[in-house]
Amino acid sequence: MRGSIVLSLYLCAAAAGAYTPGSSDGRMGGAQNNRSGLCDSGPQSFPLTTQRVWSVGAVGQPVVSGDRVYTAGTAVRCYDLLTGNYLWGYSPDANGGGTIYTRSLAVDDQRVYFSTKNTAGGPPGAVFAVDARTGSFQWVFTNRASGYSCTAPLVRDGRVYFSGKYDKLRAVSAATG
Repeated sequence: MRGSIVLSLYLCAAAAGAYTPGSSDGRMGGAQNNRSGLCDSGPQSFPLTTQRVWSVGAVGQPVVSGDRVYTAGTAVRCYDLLTGNYLWGYSPDANGGGTIYTRSLAVDDQRVYFSTKNTAGGPPGAVFAVDARTGSFQWVFTNRASGYSCTAPLVRDGRVYFSGKYDKLRAVSAATG
């Protein structure tokens, strides 16, 4: 995938045999400081190592919510947090189209929200909501007022906030758009 990054989940875990309860070297019971990779920071008394758990090709910044990881690229995709198994994907093409902003994901307990940008001759920008568990389409708000792209959504207290280029800040119902 052009411009893609590999999404990797790393597990920072205590090194096997690194902690011996009752030792008296003054570092929390004799913990060995065996560090590498992403887990190099933190108190010296916590022995950490880096272990790759899973990885998938992905575009955009991942968002973790509960036991799921969501990414955005040509589609919004959902993976199991622990195993990396692909659970579902959603492309906006079936409901108005548009190019997904890869850093536009917002998630609450029920839905994943993302925005699209307009391209030359393409549909106007919009904000979409899909079911967080199944990936099924919930609603779309099309920015017909200006026809321009919508900013990344922010969700809080049952509302989704966003704006469009040269447009107003909007707040819509998270349940219905």
